[in-house]
Amino acid sequence: MNRTEAFNILEERKITSVVVCYTGGNDEGGVDEIILNHEDGSESKMEEWYDSPQYNTTTKKYEYNNTPTKDEQLSEFLCSPVYDSYGSFAGDFYVNGEIHWDVKTRKGTMSSDFETRFTESSEQEV
Repeated sequence: MNRTEAFNILEERKITSVVVCYTGGNDEGGVDEIILNHEDGSESKMEEWYDSPQYNTTTKKYEYNNTPTKDEQLSEFLCSPVYDSYGSFAGDFYVNGEIHWDVKTRKGTMSSDFETRFTESSEQEV
């Protein structure tokens, strides 16, 4: 799913912004929650999705699901900057942060605190 498709879906669903919270480091980490803020002031949550192999008892092999739903594709798009930046979170560091997706401006901002020996903060448009 590309940026235009993702923002079109969010707009159609009357979602004004999305916050993706993440933490990790030292070889583990990932997205903690995806919060959807709606036009009426309410919020809901979306589950993170990633394509993982499932065991097929017929073929006796692990196989990937190659047909993700629109919601799964949307989740993958919203979370992708986290994994593009930190991969598997391997290394001697700790990070926590958020991505703020603004549907009106169709922009995302990723803010994080990255800690090694010292804490450094960053913010970038995604």
